Amino acid sequence: MWQAIGKYVGGRVLTAILVIASAGCVIWFWRHPEQLQEIWRVAKLALAWIGFVLVLPWALFFLLAWVRKFENNVAPAIMLIGYLAVDVVAALYLAGWHVSGANRACGPFQKKADGCPGASRVHPSAAAKSVSSL
Repeated sequence: MWQAIGKYVGGRVLTAILVIASAGCVIWFWRHPEQLQEIWRVAKLALAWIGFVLVLPWALFFLLAWVRKFENNVAPAIMLIGYLAVDVVAALYLAGWHVSGANRACGPFQKKADGCPGASRVHPSAAAKSVSSL
């Protein structure tokens, strides 16, 4: 009996959480359509990269027999490093040779002059310095 009640209540609570989250997403992307377009662009690029990563080892399958002839661990390690390098180059090519979020991270204590919208808090160390200077 308790198990059935728990399943019923848990199902209702989970449904309520999912409905509220879905409504929040719909409202957010309705008000900010540029972010929805960016999500789709990133998703398409990620799927293209995943497809490339999955096809690359099969396209170079003939290398395995050649690498196995060396009978040591250095040749497979070099082959894997080569795969990694090709994967990274492919990812950077798909991303336009830059990673857009890495150089402009807007944290909660960034200045508005740094180009971060709505960031106006003072970093705790700066607040401590101003208090200690009194």
